[in-house]
Amino acid sequence: MSLRLQTNNTVGPFMACLGTNVNLSLHFLIRSYQDWAQNRVDKLDAMLPEMLQRIALFSNKSGYLRRSEHHELHQFLNDGLKDSELNPELAATFRPRSFEKISPWLGEHQAWVEEHNQQWLTQQSQKWSSWF
Repeated sequence: MSLRLQTNNTVGPFMACLGTNVNLSLHFLIRSYQDWAQNRVDKLDAMLPEMLQRIALFSNKSGYLRRSEHHELHQFLNDGLKDSELNPELAATFRPRSFEKISPWLGEHQAWVEEHNQQWLTQQSQKWSSWF
């Protein structure tokens, strides 16, 4: 990426006297940000498969979902994000498709769990109603 300093009438003389030093500083800042971001994205990429797998395993369970399992998943996802040193917004910017699935689980997502458990209880009540 090549950055060229364009002068205009309002800052032209000032920018012209800074010239090459500004270009080098901008290049250094951009390169530093790119290195910083790549380091964190690499950490995130290493964790994404397990994060997505744990969500899939938890959300596809056919039985009653225990709070302890839900809390464990929630904690794992938040710890993984913390280890990547990215906040949820930046992680979602770098990996939007993955974070469509992960983002809801970073919060409590308790309503989904309760709905799933209620559906399971209803199914079990219907299944066993003739016995009771």
